[in-house]
Amino acid sequence: MIKMNKIKNILSTPLIFVLLFIFNCLFTNNFASWYTVKSIITQSTSLALVAVGATFVIAAGGIDISLGSGFAWNAVLFALVLQWTESLPVAMLAALCSAGLIGLINGINVVKFRIQPMIATMAMMYILRAFAKVITNGATVRIHSKWLKEFCYTSFFNGILPIHFFIIIIPLVVVMIIVKKAPFGLYIEACGDNLEAAKTAGIRVVFNTVIAYMICNVLTAIGGIFDAGSVSSADPMALGILVEMDAIAATVIGGTSITGGKPNFIGTIFGVFILQIITIMINMNNISEQWSYVVSAVIIIIAVVIQNIKKIRGA
Repeated sequence: MIKMNKIKNILSTPLIFVLLFIFNCLFTNNFASWYTVKSIITQSTSLALVAVGATFVIAAGGIDISLGSGFAWNAVLFALVLQWTESLPVAMLAALCSAGLIGLINGINVVKFRIQPMIATMAMMYILRAFAKVITNGATVRIHSKWLKEFCYTSFFNGILPIHFFIIIIPLVVVMIIVKKAPFGLYIEACGDNLEAAKTAGIRVVFNTVIAYMICNVLTAIGGIFDAGSVSSADPMALGILVEMDAIAATVIGGTSITGGKPNFIGTIFGVFILQIITIMINMNNISEQWSYVVSAVIIIIAVVIQNIKKIRGA
């Protein structure tokens, strides 16, 4: 019975995505094509990375609303270091170290100093966006890397499968292996379910929660770099705007409880796809883009209500 419930939880979000896709194939003109599938994948890549990271933090009982600013700051830092050193590895290392440090600070503030996650990460949100604007004087930083631009648009099997698919699937497989095979996954779930009980059980709550925040910010930085690399520029004003909200929304839609507990990474990825298919559906039917936010909000509310009903029944 428990195993069946787990299977239902894992498959529910992919099923909703499939139903939405079939609905649009029937009622949206020119939707039924491989180009649409490619568009969903390519336009979801950066958000998928951020959302997978956000799932770690939310499963641990936290939240991080600084991700959008971190997305921009680390992309800007990458672009500037690349200009200064003309070395992709050095620029990448600088951005990833910066992201790890941001996650470390957020995690320590939340767990060690017991600052509310919303407050701690809100402060970081303002700091990182300010840093990104100050260090560039608000100007867009160009990224001069032919290799990076070509990599971002690489495709396989005569253009059928874009590189974006692998950028989504490889981190997904890695984090699922970590959660399923390593104790870390159980520790994160325990911290999210009941923090005090986790402490009593001898789990290193501070260490594991900080690692969750660090993983989250590193994945966000990779998303920001990929996004900036795709257009060969890093705009401190526009990059990452509301990406943290979309990531949290995808996580909730995907079935991970907003109050913490067992993460559902497959659900998160399909949550991202659902948000993207809503946007494409709205655009292809010549409806104002703002309605996509309304539809997404309704889906989020429904997802949270379903989660609460399950908890009440479980209790």
